[in-house]
Amino acid sequence: MKYTHLTRVERHTISTMKRKGDSPAIIASALGRARSSITRELKRNATEFGGYQYAHADHSAQQRSQSASCRSPRCSPESWQFAVEKLTAEQWSPDQISAELKELKLPAISHETIYLRIYADKEAGEDLHIHLRHKLKSYRNRSLTQDNRGRIPNAI
Repeated sequence: MKYTHLTRVERHTISTMKRKGDSPAIIASALGRARSSITRELKRNATEFGGYQYAHADHSAQQRSQSASCRSPRCSPESWQFAVEKLTAEQWSPDQISAELKELKLPAISHETIYLRIYADKEAGEDLHIHLRHKLKSYRNRSLTQDNRGRIPNAI
């Protein structure tokens, strides 16, 4: 089952049921959510008076979502511009670019992030990937699948 954030309607239901005096377990079963999600929501978005207001909770959730650190770019624009220049003009490898950024005391970019940006650039139809020394192989996101290397099939 895939996780989804609470919606404004669900927060309104939580607020209404909480005002009626229902427990988090009853609210969770009515919404089809985990009890821990409801208790976390009630604790996280409680007002300074100890109550729960859905409008305040929804606004707080929107603010947290917009300021999340995972949404920040992985590299600064100046470092990425340096990487593009070295890649296109001198055909440096992403490893060399990453090392040179550290040497010049510029904000660092890992070689993996450079490769990910090149893959994204290629998917968007751009031609940054042709400046690499070696042709890009097809990319497989290794974080989404289970690794089967080194396993004996039908092992008993």
